[in-house]
Amino acid sequence: MVKIHGNWCGPNWTGGRKLSAEEYAARGYSWDSPCQDALDCACRDHDRSCSHPKGCSKASDSKLIQEAKKLRLSAFQRASRQIALTNPTASAGVRRRNKKLLDLDEKAELVITAITLARLTRRH
Repeated sequence: MVKIHGNWCGPNWTGGRKLSAEEYAARGYSWDSPCQDALDCACRDHDRSCSHPKGCSKASDSKLIQEAKKLRLSAFQRASRQIALTNPTASAGVRRRNKKLLDLDEKAELVITAITLARLTRRH
């Protein structure tokens, strides 16, 4: 079990539980359980497709990778957010928002890396 993000992102982390997607489906849990944000929802969709008896597919992996890439920040955005975090005149709300975006960027990158590696093992 490795929780990367939210209720759905991570190997054997499904619906906020230490379960594979196949086990989650076999136990009858709902795929409508909430997700925290767009990355978590993309992971939920991936988990749902991985609950198939044949397991995850290269196509579902590719879809998750593309969704995670949409959430990454550009190098300029990343640098701007990091600078804003250290700005002593920035409000707490601005700092919180920048930290949240940087955290999501980092987790999206982790998902991309993990799924890219897992994709190498897929049979279909």
